[in-house]
Amino acid sequence: MIYFASMFLSISWLLELFAVAGGGGSSSGGGGSSGSSSGGSGSGIEILFFVGYGLMHVIGAFLRKKTKPVTANILGWSIFLVVSILFTFLGFYGWIMAFGAIFGTGSGLYNWFNFIAKKIGITKQKHELALKKDSSWDIKLLNDQTAKTFAQFQADWSNNDTSSMGNYLSLGYLKHNELMVMALRQLNRRNVVNHPTITRQALIDISDVDDNTQDRYIMLVTFSAEDTLYDTKNNELLYSARTNFQEYWKFIRSSDSKWLLEGISQMTEDPYMRNNVMAQFALTKKYYYSPDWGWLLLPRRGQLFGSGKFGTSDINNHIIGQYKDILIQLYNYIPSPSSDSSASSNYIIAQVALPKSYGNIVVRKKRLLSFVGTKDLKRVTMEWGDFNKRYEVWASDMERVTSFELLNPSFMVKLQELPFEVNIEVVDNIVYLYSSKISATPQTYETMLGILDAAFKEMRM
Repeated sequence: MIYFASMFLSISWLLELFAVAGGGGSSSGGGGSSGSSSGGSGSGIEILFFVGYGLMHVIGAFLRKKTKPVTANILGWSIFLVVSILFTFLGFYGWIMAFGAIFGTGSGLYNWFNFIAKKIGITKQKHELALKKDSSWDIKLLNDQTAKTFAQFQADWSNNDTSSMGNYLSLGYLKHNELMVMALRQLNRRNVVNHPTITRQALIDISDVDDNTQDRYIMLVTFSAEDTLYDTKNNELLYSARTNFQEYWKFIRSSDSKWLLEGISQMTEDPYMRNNVMAQFALTKKYYYSPDWGWLLLPRRGQLFGSGKFGTSDINNHIIGQYKDILIQLYNYIPSPSSDSSASSNYIIAQVALPKSYGNIVVRKKRLLSFVGTKDLKRVTMEWGDFNKRYEVWASDMERVTSFELLNPSFMVKLQELPFEVNIEVVDNIVYLYSSKISATPQTYETMLGILDAAFKEMRM
Protein backbone atom coordinates (compact mmCIF):
# COMPACT_ATOMS: atom_id res chain seq x y z
CA MET A 1 0.00 0.00 0.00
CA ILE A 2 2.81 2.40 0.81
CA TYR A 3 4.25 1.88 -2.67
CA PHE A 4 1.00 2.70 -4.47
CA ALA A 5 0.20 5.58 -2.14
CA SER A 6 3.66 7.00 -2.76
CA MET A 7 3.37 6.52 -6.50
CA PHE A 8 0.01 8.28 -6.78
CA LEU A 9 1.10 11.00 -4.36
CA SER A 10 4.22 11.64 -6.40
CA ILE A 11 2.28 11.66 -9.67
CA SER A 12 -0.26 14.08 -8.20
CA TRP A 13 2.68 16.34 -7.37
CA LEU A 14 3.85 16.16 -10.95
CA LEU A 15 0.40 17.09 -12.24
CA GLU A 16 0.23 19.94 -9.76
CA LEU A 17 3.62 21.15 -10.95
CA PHE A 18 2.36 21.08 -14.52
CA ALA A 19 -0.64 23.15 -13.49
CA VAL A 20 1.55 25.64 -11.65
CA ALA A 21 3.68 25.99 -14.75
CA GLY A 22 0.58 27.07 -16.66
CA GLY A 23 -0.10 23.87 -18.61
CA GLY A 24 -0.88 25.03 -22.10
CA GLY A 25 -0.55 28.65 -21.17
CA SER A 26 -4.25 29.27 -20.53
CA SER A 27 -3.79 30.23 -16.90
CA SER A 28 -2.04 33.44 -16.03
CA GLY A 29 -3.05 33.58 -12.38
CA GLY A 30 -1.27 32.29 -9.31
CA GLY A 31 -0.29 28.68 -8.81
CA GLY A 32 -3.28 27.99 -6.54
CA SER A 33 -5.87 29.21 -9.01
CA SER A 34 -5.09 26.65 -11.63
CA GLY A 35 -6.04 23.85 -9.28
CA SER A 36 -9.65 25.02 -9.18
CA SER A 37 -10.25 24.09 -12.80
CA SER A 38 -9.36 20.46 -12.41
CA GLY A 39 -12.91 19.21 -12.54
CA GLY A 40 -13.30 19.03 -16.31
CA SER A 41 -10.10 19.55 -18.24
CA GLY A 42 -8.02 18.35 -15.26
CA SER A 43 -9.26 14.78 -15.63
CA GLY A 44 -8.43 14.87 -19.32
CA ILE A 45 -4.94 16.12 -18.54
CA GLU A 46 -4.47 13.28 -16.05
CA ILE A 47 -5.51 10.68 -18.63
CA LEU A 48 -3.12 12.10 -21.23
CA PHE A 49 -0.35 12.29 -18.64
CA PHE A 50 -0.86 8.63 -17.72
CA VAL A 51 -0.79 7.59 -21.40
CA GLY A 52 2.74 8.96 -21.77
CA TYR A 53 3.75 7.91 -18.27
CA GLY A 54 2.41 4.36 -18.55
CA LEU A 55 3.95 3.63 -21.92
CA MET A 56 7.46 4.73 -20.94
CA HIS A 57 7.23 3.25 -17.44
CA VAL A 58 6.62 -0.21 -18.94
CA ILE A 59 9.49 0.21 -21.41
CA GLY A 60 11.85 1.57 -18.74
CA ALA A 61 11.01 -1.18 -16.25
CA PHE A 62 11.51 -3.86 -18.91
CA LEU A 63 14.94 -2.48 -19.82
CA ARG A 64 15.93 -2.18 -16.14
CA LYS A 65 15.12 -5.84 -15.52
CA LYS A 66 16.42 -7.33 -18.80
CA THR A 67 19.55 -5.32 -19.63
CA LYS A 68 22.64 -3.94 -17.94
CA PRO A 69 22.23 -0.56 -16.20
CA VAL A 70 24.25 1.47 -18.71
CA THR A 71 22.50 -0.17 -21.66
CA ALA A 72 19.09 0.38 -20.06
CA ASN A 73 19.94 4.02 -19.45
CA ILE A 74 21.01 4.70 -23.04
CA LEU A 75 18.17 2.74 -24.67
CA GLY A 76 15.51 4.05 -22.30
CA TRP A 77 16.24 7.72 -22.82
CA SER A 78 16.79 7.24 -26.56
CA ILE A 79 13.34 5.65 -26.87
CA PHE A 80 11.88 8.42 -24.72
CA LEU A 81 13.37 11.03 -27.08
CA VAL A 82 11.78 9.41 -30.15
CA VAL A 83 8.42 8.88 -28.44
CA SER A 84 8.26 12.41 -27.03
CA ILE A 85 9.03 13.92 -30.45
CA LEU A 86 6.19 11.88 -31.95
CA PHE A 87 3.88 13.01 -29.14
CA THR A 88 4.62 16.68 -29.77
CA PHE A 89 3.19 16.42 -33.27
CA LEU A 90 -0.22 16.12 -31.56
CA GLY A 91 0.06 19.68 -30.26
CA PHE A 92 -0.81 20.64 -26.69
CA TYR A 93 -2.20 17.19 -25.84
CA GLY A 94 0.97 15.60 -27.12
CA TRP A 95 3.08 17.84 -24.89
CA ILE A 96 1.13 16.59 -21.86
CA MET A 97 1.85 12.98 -22.89
CA ALA A 98 5.52 13.83 -23.45
CA PHE A 99 5.61 15.40 -19.97
CA GLY A 100 4.23 12.17 -18.51
CA ALA A 101 6.74 10.15 -20.55
CA ILE A 102 9.66 11.92 -18.83
CA PHE A 103 8.63 10.63 -15.43
CA GLY A 104 7.49 7.28 -16.78
CA THR A 105 10.97 6.72 -18.20
CA GLY A 106 12.65 7.71 -14.94
CA SER A 107 10.33 5.66 -12.73
CA GLY A 108 10.74 2.61 -14.96
CA LEU A 109 14.52 2.83 -15.33
CA TYR A 110 15.38 3.84 -11.78
CA ASN A 111 12.42 2.45 -9.78
CA TRP A 112 11.81 5.90 -8.31
CA PHE A 113 8.50 5.26 -6.62
CA ASN A 114 9.55 1.98 -5.03
CA PHE A 115 12.53 3.83 -3.61
CA ILE A 116 10.35 6.66 -2.31
CA ALA A 117 7.78 4.23 -0.89
CA LYS A 118 10.41 2.39 1.12
CA LYS A 119 11.87 5.66 2.32
CA ILE A 120 8.49 7.00 3.41
CA GLY A 121 7.61 3.79 5.28
CA ILE A 122 10.93 3.53 7.11
CA THR A 123 11.09 7.27 7.81
CA LYS A 124 7.62 7.28 9.34
CA GLN A 125 8.65 4.65 11.87
CA LYS A 126 11.97 6.36 12.67
CA HIS A 127 10.27 9.73 13.02
CA GLU A 128 7.73 8.42 15.52
CA LEU A 129 10.52 6.97 17.68
CA ALA A 130 12.63 10.13 17.47
CA LEU A 131 9.69 12.37 18.37
CA LYS A 132 9.07 10.42 21.59
CA LYS A 133 12.60 11.22 22.75
CA ASP A 134 13.05 14.73 21.37
CA SER A 135 10.33 17.31 20.63
CA SER A 136 12.61 19.10 18.14
CA TRP A 137 11.72 16.35 15.65
CA ASP A 138 8.19 17.79 15.40
CA ILE A 139 7.28 17.78 11.69
CA LYS A 140 6.01 21.37 11.79
CA LEU A 141 9.35 22.55 13.16
CA LEU A 142 11.21 20.65 10.43
CA ASN A 143 8.92 22.01 7.71
CA ASP A 144 9.34 25.55 9.02
CA GLN A 145 13.12 25.14 9.24
CA THR A 146 13.31 23.84 5.69
CA ALA A 147 11.08 26.60 4.30
CA LYS A 148 13.05 29.32 6.11
CA THR A 149 16.40 27.97 4.85
CA PHE A 150 14.94 27.53 1.36
CA ALA A 151 13.88 31.18 1.14
CA GLN A 152 17.18 32.53 2.49
CA PHE A 153 19.34 30.32 0.30
CA GLN A 154 17.44 31.18 -2.90
CA ALA A 155 17.80 34.89 -2.13
CA ASP A 156 21.53 34.69 -1.32
CA TRP A 157 22.32 32.47 -4.31
CA SER A 158 20.40 34.78 -6.66
CA ASN A 159 22.47 37.74 -5.44
CA ASN A 160 25.86 35.92 -5.62
CA ASP A 161 26.05 36.68 -1.89
CA THR A 162 27.72 34.14 0.41
CA SER A 163 28.24 36.50 3.35
CA SER A 164 25.30 35.17 5.38
CA MET A 165 25.36 31.56 4.16
CA GLY A 166 27.54 30.55 7.09
CA ASN A 167 24.51 31.05 9.35
CA TYR A 168 22.61 28.14 7.79
CA LEU A 169 25.04 26.03 5.71
CA SER A 170 27.45 23.37 6.95
CA LEU A 171 31.14 24.29 6.66
CA GLY A 172 31.74 21.99 3.68
CA TYR A 173 28.64 23.11 1.78
CA LEU A 174 29.45 26.75 2.54
CA LYS A 175 32.92 26.40 0.99
CA HIS A 176 31.49 24.65 -2.07
CA ASN A 177 28.98 27.45 -2.60
CA GLU A 178 31.64 30.12 -2.10
CA LEU A 179 33.70 28.53 -4.88
CA MET A 180 30.70 28.20 -7.18
CA VAL A 181 29.78 31.84 -6.68
CA MET A 182 33.41 32.73 -7.37
CA ALA A 183 33.19 30.78 -10.64
CA LEU A 184 29.97 32.60 -11.60
CA ARG A 185 31.59 35.96 -10.85
CA GLN A 186 34.59 35.08 -13.00
CA LEU A 187 32.13 34.64 -15.87
CA ASN A 188 30.25 37.84 -14.92
CA ARG A 189 27.12 35.80 -14.26
CA ARG A 190 24.24 35.65 -11.84
CA ASN A 191 21.76 32.78 -11.58
CA VAL A 192 18.59 34.48 -10.37
CA VAL A 193 15.80 32.25 -9.06
CA ASN A 194 12.64 34.38 -9.32
CA HIS A 195 9.45 33.71 -7.35
CA PRO A 196 10.47 30.37 -5.79
CA THR A 197 7.28 28.85 -4.39
CA ILE A 198 7.17 25.67 -2.32
CA THR A 199 4.12 23.55 -3.11
CA ARG A 200 4.88 20.48 -0.99
CA GLN A 201 7.36 19.12 1.55
CA ALA A 202 7.80 15.47 2.56
CA LEU A 203 10.16 14.09 5.18
CA ILE A 204 12.03 11.40 3.30
CA ASP A 205 14.67 10.27 5.83
CA ILE A 206 15.95 10.98 9.33
CA SER A 207 18.88 9.85 11.45
CA ASP A 208 18.41 10.32 15.20
CA VAL A 209 21.44 9.35 17.33
CA ASP A 210 22.50 9.97 20.92
CA ASP A 211 25.10 12.47 19.73
CA ASN A 212 22.84 15.25 18.44
CA THR A 213 25.61 16.61 16.22
CA GLN A 214 25.12 13.50 14.09
CA ASP A 215 21.36 14.04 13.67
CA ARG A 216 20.25 14.42 10.08
CA TYR A 217 17.08 14.69 8.04
CA ILE A 218 16.23 14.86 4.35
CA MET A 219 13.20 16.78 3.08
CA LEU A 220 11.81 16.28 -0.41
CA VAL A 221 10.91 19.83 -1.49
CA THR A 222 8.63 20.43 -4.45
CA PHE A 223 8.64 23.99 -5.80
CA SER A 224 8.32 26.11 -8.90
CA ALA A 225 10.48 29.05 -9.94
CA GLU A 226 11.60 31.13 -12.88
CA ASP A 227 15.20 30.06 -13.45
CA THR A 228 17.21 32.83 -15.13
CA LEU A 229 20.86 33.42 -16.00
CA TYR A 230 22.23 36.94 -16.46
CA ASP A 231 25.43 38.40 -17.85
CA THR A 232 26.16 41.06 -15.22
CA LYS A 233 28.78 42.83 -17.34
CA ASN A 234 26.38 43.59 -20.20
CA ASN A 235 23.14 43.29 -18.18
CA GLU A 236 22.04 40.62 -20.66
CA LEU A 237 19.53 37.85 -20.05
CA LEU A 238 21.21 34.65 -21.25
CA TYR A 239 18.49 32.17 -20.41
CA SER A 240 15.09 32.04 -18.75
CA ALA A 241 12.57 29.27 -18.11
CA ARG A 242 9.71 28.66 -15.73
CA THR A 243 10.86 25.44 -14.11
CA ASN A 244 9.48 22.88 -11.68
CA PHE A 245 11.77 21.16 -9.20
CA GLN A 246 11.73 18.24 -6.80
CA GLU A 247 14.87 18.32 -4.69
CA TYR A 248 16.28 16.56 -1.65
CA TRP A 249 17.31 19.13 0.96
CA LYS A 250 19.71 17.52 3.45
CA PHE A 251 20.20 18.95 6.95
CA ILE A 252 22.61 18.19 9.81
CA ARG A 253 22.41 19.41 13.41
CA SER A 254 25.27 21.61 14.68
CA SER A 255 26.91 21.53 18.09
CA ASP A 256 24.58 24.34 19.25
CA SER A 257 21.51 22.38 18.03
CA LYS A 258 20.97 24.50 14.91
CA TRP A 259 19.89 22.77 11.69
CA LEU A 260 22.39 23.46 8.87
CA LEU A 261 21.86 22.71 5.19
CA GLU A 262 24.41 20.10 4.15
CA GLY A 263 23.52 19.66 0.48
CA ILE A 264 20.87 19.71 -2.25
CA SER A 265 20.30 17.11 -4.95
CA GLN A 266 17.65 16.62 -7.61
CA MET A 267 15.05 13.92 -7.05
CA THR A 268 15.36 13.02 -10.72
CA GLU A 269 19.15 13.14 -10.67
CA ASP A 270 20.45 10.48 -13.04
CA PRO A 271 22.11 7.85 -10.83
CA TYR A 272 24.52 7.07 -13.67
CA MET A 273 25.59 10.72 -13.69
CA ARG A 274 26.54 10.58 -10.02
CA ASN A 275 30.03 9.16 -9.81
CA ASN A 276 30.87 8.24 -6.22
CA VAL A 277 34.43 7.37 -7.22
CA MET A 278 34.86 10.89 -8.59
CA ALA A 279 33.30 12.36 -5.45
CA GLN A 280 35.82 10.46 -3.33
CA PHE A 281 38.65 11.61 -5.61
CA ALA A 282 37.60 15.23 -5.07
CA LEU A 283 37.45 14.67 -1.33
CA THR A 284 41.01 13.35 -1.20
CA LYS A 285 42.17 16.49 -3.01
CA LYS A 286 40.12 18.73 -0.69
CA TYR A 287 38.05 19.79 -3.68
CA TYR A 288 34.27 19.69 -4.15
CA TYR A 289 32.27 17.49 -6.51
CA SER A 290 28.93 18.02 -8.26
CA PRO A 291 27.42 15.42 -10.59
CA ASP A 292 25.78 17.99 -12.85
CA TRP A 293 26.00 21.77 -13.22
CA GLY A 294 24.07 21.82 -16.50
CA TRP A 295 24.91 25.01 -18.37
CA LEU A 296 25.25 27.63 -15.61
CA LEU A 297 29.04 27.67 -16.04
CA LEU A 298 29.05 27.14 -19.82
CA PRO A 299 31.57 29.54 -21.42
CA ARG A 300 30.21 31.66 -24.28
CA ARG A 301 33.35 32.53 -26.21
CA GLY A 302 36.15 30.68 -27.97
CA GLN A 303 36.48 27.86 -30.45
CA LEU A 304 35.91 24.94 -28.09
CA PHE A 305 32.57 26.23 -26.83
CA GLY A 306 31.38 27.64 -30.14
CA SER A 307 28.65 25.01 -30.48
CA GLY A 308 27.53 25.23 -26.85
CA LYS A 309 23.97 26.33 -26.09
CA PHE A 310 22.33 27.41 -22.86
CA GLY A 311 19.60 25.03 -21.83
CA THR A 312 21.07 22.28 -24.02
CA SER A 313 24.79 21.76 -23.48
CA ASP A 314 25.88 19.99 -20.34
CA ILE A 315 28.68 20.30 -17.81
CA ASN A 316 28.85 17.33 -15.44
CA ASN A 317 31.26 15.50 -13.12
CA HIS A 318 32.30 18.96 -11.99
CA ILE A 319 35.14 19.35 -9.51
CA ILE A 320 36.10 22.75 -8.15
CA GLY A 321 38.82 23.85 -5.77
CA GLN A 322 41.76 26.17 -5.25
CA TYR A 323 45.44 25.82 -6.02
CA LYS A 324 47.44 28.45 -4.13
CA ASP A 325 44.30 30.65 -4.00
CA ILE A 326 43.74 30.19 -7.74
CA LEU A 327 40.32 28.81 -8.70
CA ILE A 328 40.52 25.65 -10.79
CA GLN A 329 37.75 23.56 -12.31
CA LEU A 330 37.70 20.09 -13.85
CA TYR A 331 34.63 18.91 -15.73
CA ASN A 332 33.12 16.91 -18.56
CA TYR A 333 31.68 19.12 -21.33
CA ILE A 334 29.06 17.74 -23.74
CA PRO A 335 27.98 20.23 -26.45
CA SER A 336 24.82 18.36 -27.51
CA PRO A 337 23.81 15.63 -25.02
CA SER A 338 20.64 14.63 -26.86
CA SER A 339 22.31 13.99 -30.21
CA ASP A 340 25.90 13.30 -29.20
CA SER A 341 25.99 10.74 -26.41
CA SER A 342 29.13 8.94 -27.53
CA ALA A 343 32.50 9.37 -25.86
CA SER A 344 33.84 11.15 -28.97
CA SER A 345 31.57 14.13 -28.23
CA ASN A 346 32.79 14.50 -24.65
CA TYR A 347 35.56 16.85 -23.57
CA ILE A 348 37.46 16.61 -20.30
CA ILE A 349 38.49 20.14 -19.38
CA ALA A 350 40.78 21.70 -16.79
CA GLN A 351 40.09 25.42 -16.44
CA VAL A 352 41.93 28.22 -14.68
CA ALA A 353 41.82 32.03 -14.74
CA LEU A 354 45.11 33.92 -15.25
CA PRO A 355 45.95 37.44 -14.08
CA LYS A 356 46.26 38.84 -17.64
CA SER A 357 44.55 38.51 -21.02
CA TYR A 358 46.05 36.89 -24.14
CA GLY A 359 43.19 37.20 -26.63
CA ASN A 360 42.12 33.92 -28.25
CA ILE A 361 44.83 31.27 -28.72
CA VAL A 362 44.48 27.64 -29.83
CA VAL A 363 47.41 25.22 -29.44
CA ARG A 364 46.70 21.69 -30.63
CA LYS A 365 48.11 18.59 -32.28
CA LYS A 366 48.39 18.90 -36.06
CA ARG A 367 45.37 17.60 -37.93
CA LEU A 368 44.30 17.02 -41.51
CA LEU A 369 41.71 19.79 -41.65
CA SER A 370 43.77 22.27 -39.67
CA PHE A 371 41.46 25.25 -40.32
CA VAL A 372 38.44 23.65 -38.60
CA GLY A 373 37.75 25.25 -35.23
CA THR A 374 39.86 28.34 -35.86
CA LYS A 375 37.26 30.96 -36.76
CA ASP A 376 38.69 34.50 -36.91
CA LEU A 377 42.16 33.25 -35.91
CA LYS A 378 45.45 33.42 -37.81
CA ARG A 379 48.06 30.68 -38.10
CA VAL A 380 51.23 31.28 -36.12
CA THR A 381 54.53 29.59 -36.94
CA MET A 382 56.82 29.12 -33.97
CA GLU A 383 60.61 29.16 -34.12
CA TRP A 384 61.04 25.52 -33.00
CA GLY A 385 61.13 23.06 -35.89
CA ASP A 386 60.15 19.96 -33.92
CA PHE A 387 57.27 21.83 -32.33
CA ASN A 388 55.90 22.94 -35.70
CA LYS A 389 55.95 19.34 -36.91
CA ARG A 390 53.68 18.20 -34.08
CA TYR A 391 51.58 21.20 -33.10
CA GLU A 392 49.79 24.12 -34.71
CA VAL A 393 49.11 27.50 -33.15
CA TRP A 394 46.27 29.88 -34.02
CA ALA A 395 45.76 33.30 -32.45
CA SER A 396 43.66 36.46 -32.64
CA ASP A 397 46.47 38.76 -31.53
CA MET A 398 49.93 38.08 -32.99
CA GLU A 399 51.68 40.21 -30.38
CA ARG A 400 50.09 38.73 -27.28
CA VAL A 401 50.56 35.13 -28.41
CA THR A 402 54.33 35.50 -28.05
CA SER A 403 53.90 36.43 -24.37
CA PHE A 404 51.90 33.29 -23.53
CA GLU A 405 54.25 31.49 -21.14
CA LEU A 406 53.11 27.95 -21.93
CA LEU A 407 54.24 28.24 -25.54
CA ASN A 408 57.73 26.92 -24.94
CA PRO A 409 59.47 23.65 -25.87
CA SER A 410 59.72 22.24 -22.33
CA PHE A 411 56.02 22.54 -21.55
CA MET A 412 54.96 21.24 -24.95
CA VAL A 413 57.18 18.19 -24.41
CA LYS A 414 55.26 17.56 -21.17
CA LEU A 415 52.00 17.71 -23.17
CA GLN A 416 53.34 15.28 -25.74
CA GLU A 417 54.35 12.76 -23.05
CA LEU A 418 50.85 12.52 -21.57
CA PRO A 419 48.94 9.21 -21.96
CA PHE A 420 46.26 10.97 -24.05
CA GLU A 421 46.13 14.04 -26.25
CA VAL A 422 45.71 17.34 -24.42
CA ASN A 423 45.32 20.64 -26.27
CA ILE A 424 45.10 24.24 -25.10
CA GLU A 425 42.73 27.10 -25.72
CA VAL A 426 43.03 30.55 -24.17
CA VAL A 427 40.11 32.98 -24.22
CA ASP A 428 41.17 36.34 -22.80
CA ASN A 429 42.48 35.36 -19.34
CA ILE A 430 40.90 31.87 -19.13
CA VAL A 431 43.00 28.81 -19.99
CA TYR A 432 41.31 25.54 -20.99
CA LEU A 433 43.41 22.38 -21.12
CA TYR A 434 41.17 19.87 -22.86
CA SER A 435 41.01 16.36 -24.25
CA SER A 436 38.31 14.58 -26.25
CA LYS A 437 37.28 10.94 -26.62
CA ILE A 438 38.06 10.06 -23.00
CA SER A 439 35.85 9.53 -19.97
CA ALA A 440 35.75 11.34 -16.65
CA THR A 441 37.72 9.12 -14.25
CA PRO A 442 40.05 9.79 -11.31
CA GLN A 443 42.94 8.80 -13.58
CA THR A 444 42.09 11.31 -16.33
CA TYR A 445 41.41 14.06 -13.79
CA GLU A 446 44.68 13.26 -12.01
CA THR A 447 46.50 13.65 -15.33
CA MET A 448 44.80 16.99 -15.96
CA LEU A 449 45.73 18.20 -12.47
CA GLY A 450 49.31 17.16 -13.12
CA ILE A 451 49.58 19.18 -16.30
CA LEU A 452 47.92 22.13 -14.55
CA ASP A 453 50.59 21.93 -11.87
CA ALA A 454 53.27 21.95 -14.57
CA ALA A 455 51.57 24.96 -16.19
CA PHE A 456 51.54 26.88 -12.92
CA LYS A 457 55.28 26.24 -12.48
CA GLU A 458 55.99 27.45 -16.03
CA MET A 459 54.03 30.63 -15.32
CA ARG A 460 55.56 31.02 -11.84
CA MET A 461 52.15 31.11 -10.20
